[in-house]
Amino acid sequence: MKIILLASGPGSGKSTQGLALTAINKNFIYLSLGETVRQFLKDPEHPISKQYTNSISQGNLLPDEVIQQILATELLKSDYKDKVILLDGYPRTFAQYEDFNKTWGKPAGLIYLDINEEILALRMQSRDSSRSDNNDNAIKQRLKFYQENTKPVLEKIKGELGKDSITIATDGPVHATSIAIYSQLQRIKDIHPLLQKEQVTLQKPISTSIKPVGLSSLFTQWWHTGLEYSSIKAIQAEYQTQNFSFSILNKQVFFLQTPEEIKKVLAGKSHLGNVYRHFSQAAQLKYDFVATDSGDSHSYQNNDQINVWKLIHNAFGQVLKGDRQRIEYLTDKHLNNTFFAKKTFELDTTFDNFFSGFWAEYLFGQAVSLESYQRNRNQLLTIMKQCFYNNYYKILDPIGLTTWIYSHSVNNLLTEGKKTIQTFIKNSSVDSMVKRFEEALLRINEQEKLGLTKEKIAEILNDCVFDLIFEPDFLENVMYEALAFAVKENADLHDPAIREKVYQQGMNKGYLFPIRSRILEEAVTLNNGSILPAGSAVFLDLKTAGLYHSTGARRCVGQTFTHYFKEHFFNQIESVEFKVKEVTDPQERQSGNENVPLSPERLKVSWRLKRDEAMRQMPHHTYKGNQFFDVLSLQENVGLNQKMTKQISLKVEHFVEKNKISWQDLVIVSPEVRGIPIAAQVADRLLLPLFVIRKKGNNKMAEEFVQLQSFDKGYGDKDTVELPNEKIKALAGKKIIFIDDGLASGGSANACIQLLERQLDKECQPAKVVMILAALQHDYIKTTPKLSEHRTVKTLFDCRSKKDLRDMDKINQMAAMKCA
Repeated sequence: MKIILLASGPGSGKSTQGLALTAINKNFIYLSLGETVRQFLKDPEHPISKQYTNSISQGNLLPDEVIQQILATELLKSDYKDKVILLDGYPRTFAQYEDFNKTWGKPAGLIYLDINEEILALRMQSRDSSRSDNNDNAIKQRLKFYQENTKPVLEKIKGELGKDSITIATDGPVHATSIAIYSQLQRIKDIHPLLQKEQVTLQKPISTSIKPVGLSSLFTQWWHTGLEYSSIKAIQAEYQTQNFSFSILNKQVFFLQTPEEIKKVLAGKSHLGNVYRHFSQAAQLKYDFVATDSGDSHSYQNNDQINVWKLIHNAFGQVLKGDRQRIEYLTDKHLNNTFFAKKTFELDTTFDNFFSGFWAEYLFGQAVSLESYQRNRNQLLTIMKQCFYNNYYKILDPIGLTTWIYSHSVNNLLTEGKKTIQTFIKNSSVDSMVKRFEEALLRINEQEKLGLTKEKIAEILNDCVFDLIFEPDFLENVMYEALAFAVKENADLHDPAIREKVYQQGMNKGYLFPIRSRILEEAVTLNNGSILPAGSAVFLDLKTAGLYHSTGARRCVGQTFTHYFKEHFFNQIESVEFKVKEVTDPQERQSGNENVPLSPERLKVSWRLKRDEAMRQMPHHTYKGNQFFDVLSLQENVGLNQKMTKQISLKVEHFVEKNKISWQDLVIVSPEVRGIPIAAQVADRLLLPLFVIRKKGNNKMAEEFVQLQSFDKGYGDKDTVELPNEKIKALAGKKIIFIDDGLASGGSANACIQLLERQLDKECQPAKVVMILAALQHDYIKTTPKLSEHRTVKTLFDCRSKKDLRDMDKINQMAAMKCA
């Protein structure tokens, strides 16, 4: 059990947020001490009620010993084990806090709700008047007590807890605020493991039987709700079944939700149901791969008919088979152009730009811009929503009348969108997926002597590319929801089990169109002996069954692409820590539904490399009692090297803008040798000059032409660095960003700074080192001089031992207590 204090003034919304957090994660328990006390007071015969009711109605508090007894009774409940307790209403005084520490130890964290005191008073006046302490006099007393007693205690706790104290404004929507709090709680090291514990729920026995339902029940539910999913749930509840069937217009219709029965249908011979087939007809598509039926998948020709399905899927297979490296390269490229281009960004819009840019270049090469691709795709999506997404009765319409009516008004826009796609195809580069797919179609046509004309191949290509615009929507939606979940949960994607959990959450929260339909071409016999006749329409709830990817004859080559992309995307972001900076609920994210699920919040996040990431990557050895790391090996990891360069560059940019330093006055300096690779890349990215400080003698110059500075290393060795006089003069008046591989004793950095800031010309101001950046913070950092006294010092990775980290934590806590 870990205790988080949920604190603020009376009327600040603590109970609202407490209950909201328990709704997000069942490992929270919200404990309002005030509400617990009120339950005691409701019993007129209880000793506490008899003795203290009048005092509380005047705004006074119970004696501390009574409060402690009530609190202990609650916290010692057996079902609180391995839970995170959100404790509201205690401690309120220094004496109570001292007793809390003695009894329960230091709290694991603090959530402080920041709210204007005038708003507090107004909220309290509008609360339930049945509460005995909600009269004007009691409100004034409680606010006064909070100001004089509780608020100083909270300030002390904030100082002691440091980063484990969360202060958040409560003027935004409840949902957005609770998500912001939750994501920050996940970053507290003692809380995170408890919130990751799985909730074990009892599973009801699953019946695979198919119950017939009456048409009156069917249509009553359908027209009553107007939504297919709630109608299905209502029918299942009424008939106590998961699978059901009915007849309409002499046609058998089955709804299946159990996995083994769905697998049987998918393994049999069937073709796509009415829904997408009708949209394909409205869009005048003949050969799009989604709606094209497989026929006999063993042959290219069936009864003198070309098996277009086999042609299309084999061509796709040939293209994707060797595309792993290209997919990984484009993923890296567009992640760097979007996610890692800025320090802070909106997660949803940036992910969409990343994925759209990646997919547009994968399909068409660099000839098609992100803007033109998104414009055409968004136009086609608007059409699809009108013809398809919002047409709730489409599945009961075997002739496609409703889809035709919906699509009639947008035929011109559909034609325009298809023409734009043809232009994209025409302009595609030779290495694009579309061009290679076209080559594969032509090659198979020639090898198998299918006799298809170039015009027919072009028609197949155009129709399939229309589908390819939307084919990855499933993956984009699932991967975004997986990413958002990982960010909120502070998930460690290095762990394969956690990675799988994150992807599963993405499936659950982002799966598009959970119910798919097939028309059976031959009868299917289920495991329980039920027979689904040929010609039946079967609706399959893939999401509930857990069959997110197609099975049997429906297995799609898109799974290969999904695997390549998913694994590499996770590999690229596993080293990154995303921090939620702001949560909002914009209107455009409130349109989600069962068919197109959408998490309602927008997360604004910042990124940095994880502080322990270097320790996962570098070999190290011990020398004179200290750990030494092969820091140059970090450059061998291309993705990590790029992120290191980006992060340091962004730190420099932020520092320069914040301090209003002229870029013309800025210079980067690095000592040889291990700091040079990263310093050179940063200098190149920021278009800044790079100066190098060398070891004594490496300039091959007489001593009268150089300046020397000796120093002791943290492990006892001595060394000397030098810089030519002319370079020191050239740097006069400059602001210097000093970049090195690591900071340990600080001796070498101090020596370099003394060289750089040495005044050789009395007519000129010497250079000034304004910022120190290093990749590693080393094990023996405790002996470091105060480099940060007059300049900013930043490191990317923490390579100290756990023991030293604990020592530093104690030092920081003591300093915070002194400040408080």
